[in-house]
Amino acid sequence: MSDPWKERQWGRFRVSMTLLEETPEQVIGLIFGSMRILRAVTVVSDQTVHYEAVSPLFDAVPDCQEPPWYKIKLGKRVSDSGEPIEYSLAVEKEGCPSGRGL
Repeated sequence: MSDPWKERQWGRFRVSMTLLEETPEQVIGLIFGSMRILRAVTVVSDQTVHYEAVSPLFDAVPDCQEPPWYKIKLGKRVSDSGEPIEYSLAVEKEGCPSGRGL
C-alpha cells in the first residue's frame, strides 16, 4: 500500500460544529480514523471547522499546488427498527467553500 504522505494525497474539508457535537463517536472515528489531520481552523462565522489532512481517500496533489477541497459524504445503513447498523465514508471534490482558502 502506498504512503499518502509520500504520494502527496492531501485534501481539505469542513465539518459543521453541530455534526462534531451530535454525531456518534463511531462516525467521528470513521472520518478521522482514515486520515492524518495536518491543520484545523475553527471558522466561527459559519460554525464549521476547516481541516487539512493526508489520506488515501484524496487524490495526489502536484508540487506547488494547493490541496483541493473535498466534500465528506457519510452513508448509514439502518436496521428494520431504525437503529444504525453500519456507516460508510466517501469523499468528493468540491470548490472552495465561500471562495475562501483555509
